[in-house]
Amino acid sequence: MFMLAFAGQTGVALSVWGALLIFFEPEPSASPLTARVLVGVAGLELPLALVLGTLNARSGKQAGALSAALLQGILLAVPVWFALFCWLIGSPTRYTLALLGIAALYCALGLLLAGRYAAQATVTDAQTVSSP
Repeated sequence: MFMLAFAGQTGVALSVWGALLIFFEPEPSASPLTARVLVGVAGLELPLALVLGTLNARSGKQAGALSAALLQGILLAVPVWFALFCWLIGSPTRYTLALLGIAALYCALGLLLAGRYAAQATVTDAQTVSSP
């Protein structure tokens, strides 16, 4: 579920990026302050996604785990949209690449978390009741 949500968000963002690349060429005139703010917000997004995913997973057994994986897949893909925005406003390339690197890191961390949620989603009521 996580990979589906993450890949869906990333695919849509890259499709929009490709369409804009055909018709638009940004001028490198933007202030790097906007790009720095986007990189900072992308860094703060990981703790937010972890807390929201954990709270969501605690709300229920299987449904909570699946919704937590979906939520984190969507939230952790946001740096790709930020990278698109950085490119669109003409920020220096290093900020766009930094945001894409953050998105790759978030994808790896999300896959690790998805394993935990998958284990939670596959536990049946019979296993939890009959445990000693």
